[in-house]
Amino acid sequence: MPDENTDQDQDTQDHSELVSVYVASQETMTQVVIALLESAGIECMEASIEAVQDIYPGVGGTRVLVSATDAEEAKRIIAENKTISESDIQADE
Repeated sequence: MPDENTDQDQDTQDHSELVSVYVASQETMTQVVIALLESAGIECMEASIEAVQDIYPGVGGTRVLVSATDAEEAKRIIAENKTISESDIQADE
């Protein structure tokens, strides 16, 4: 019988090593990037960037997160896509 705690620990470790590879002000562009990366076999997820609208009106958006091990490949794939601006690719923080 497999040790369920080991699987759970691995899932927690994988999620703690996520890095942002793309930031967009519009969710539709984030969805395009997610589809592009998933079609290349890279698992990714979307995260919302929320800002207090009373203080920062119009600030916010979404970002695409991938595992640290896939980050360079994800950035390369995004950069090769001509419909996505290179300035939208986020450098490692």
